[in-house]
Amino acid sequence: MEITVQYQGLAARQSGCERETFILPQTATATDLLQQVLARHEPLQRSRRALFMAVNSKILPAPARQEYRLKPGDQVIISIKIIGG
Repeated sequence: MEITVQYQGLAARQSGCERETFILPQTATATDLLQQVLARHEPLQRSRRALFMAVNSKILPAPARQEYRLKPGDQVIISIKIIGG
């Protein structure tokens, strides 16, 4: 299946793109997708702990990514949490 990922903010800068498509098996989880993203974009590996993922406008916490099975048409956003003041 094809899943399109949209990168926002610092994740877009580190990946060098705002959007790209991944080809995944029908049984792929959000974790599987994230592993492909990190393999393709080494700079994002440095921010791995600060990455967050939203699927269909709902934030998907790290523990839930392993269980969430992606479906064709899912809209995935990856960004990096920035905290400070």
